[in-house]
Amino acid sequence: MVKSRDILMVSILASISIMWIVAPVYGRAVTGFLFVLFLPGFSLVYALFPHRELDSIETAALSFGLSICVVVLGGVILDILWEISLIPVVYSLSLLSVTCLLFGATRRLYIRKSRER
Repeated sequence: MVKSRDILMVSILASISIMWIVAPVYGRAVTGFLFVLFLPGFSLVYALFPHRELDSIETAALSFGLSICVVVLGGVILDILWEISLIPVVYSLSLLSVTCLLFGATRRLYIRKSRER
């Protein structure tokens, strides 16, 4: 089942992170930590496990682990294509997070409609 709470949480966190990371605000470290070490992995877990068979501890552990992998691979790709600076990293991570989240929501909606038949 598609939970709008998850979609809303990731969208709000991505937009707040973009605003706070670019602007010099005191909450930059906290939002940067969540934006880099949790958000990409959470949206990827949301896309990879559409049946929701994981509990919250497993989801959090996978989110942190996958975020580290995604950020490292994203850094390598950004280094090859462009230079690594703050703005391209923020935009690429937010684009990846929102894309994975929308893909996961689409998969969950498709699974729910196929179960209703």
